[in-house]
Amino acid sequence: MRIRSIKPEFWRSPAVAELPREFRLLWIGLWSYVDDNGVGIDDYRLIAADLFALDDPVEAREFVREGLATLSRGLQITRYTLDGRSYLYVNGWDKHQRIDRPGKPRYPLPPTDLQPTPTDKTPGSDQSGPVAERGLAEPSRQSRETLAPGTEEQGNRGTGQKESSSRASARRRGTTTLVQLADSAVKPDARRIVDAWRNAQPDAAKYRPQTIREIGKVIDGLLRDGADPELVRAALDEWDRRPEIHRPGALPYVYDDVIKAARAAQKPAQPARSARGDKVRGYLGIDRDRSPQEAAQAVANIGDVIAPDFDAIFGGPQLKEITA
Repeated sequence: MRIRSIKPEFWRSPAVAELPREFRLLWIGLWSYVDDNGVGIDDYRLIAADLFALDDPVEAREFVREGLATLSRGLQITRYTLDGRSYLYVNGWDKHQRIDRPGKPRYPLPPTDLQPTPTDKTPGSDQSGPVAERGLAEPSRQSRETLAPGTEEQGNRGTGQKESSSRASARRRGTTTLVQLADSAVKPDARRIVDAWRNAQPDAAKYRPQTIREIGKVIDGLLRDGADPELVRAALDEWDRRPEIHRPGALPYVYDDVIKAARAAQKPAQPARSARGDKVRGYLGIDRDRSPQEAAQAVANIGDVIAPDFDAIFGGPQLKEITA
């Protein structure tokens, strides 16, 4: 865990306001969890143990698991796998955490084509421009970023460690590439679903523009994860219908409910069973495996109680041959 700084702008950021309050705490906690590269191991158990050590472990793990999924859909973090190991990266790390003399990178940065636009989801960041690049062999302190109080990684203060070439090259992102822009933009399929919903629901126009934008982002995340567009539209209608659900961030959970309802509707109906038939099955223990001799003995025991209906239910001639 490391000391980090939080700028006052964080609390007034529209990007932060889109997150549920409880997940804002998780996001801030991740800043201390990751290394000076903005990267950490993507394991909800480790994160829960570090950030919520005194909470109920079962509840903490479930909270972190859901929170990481929400932050990933909202583009606050990037989750990726390299060499069979899962990592997470805090998007916009260069913007809202300026670290002088950073520690040696412990984990690899995500591929460039996985990272969203640098200005996306970077609340409290300096909007005046990108962070200045740092040279490998430049000794002057002026070439480094200004140190924010309490942001150095613990255990590495005053060591003067210089960045590796891989880190320096990864930081040279002064402009937004087309790949980054395409990855971060809401896809046309998501826009079509939102537009169709707004056209079909006249009251949808009453939602705030920020809410509509957030709905588009959440739907885009669902589609990127392979969600069925028709079920996504059904989930959007259901979300709009439920008065107790306010945040678009709940759409993925409503989508799960729609999947369950659709699956239940596809199950074939079970044939009706008569009460007399259930009584006969109870007498015979029909739910248990029995040999023909055991079945015949059961018939002999119940006598004439069920004789009128036995032939019609079980095909009596076969058992009559056994009892003869």
